[in-house]
Amino acid sequence: MTTDQDVLDAYFELQDLVGVRSAFDNLDNAIVEPVKAVPGYVQFRWEAPTGVSISATKRKYS
Repeated sequence: MTTDQDVLDAYFELQDLVGVRSAFDNLDNAIVEPVKAVPGYVQFRWEAPTGVSISATKRKYS
């Protein structure tokens, strides 16, 4: 992200995709999803060892 108005103007002249400008204009009210922005996030969030083990068994209901 940048706040340089010249860069933003040039970008939006080239990329006039529906919703992108609106999304950019509302960044102050947004949450940035770190999956693509933070190196190692996916491994940390989904693949890190937790020490918890889960096993499932089928229950028979009568």
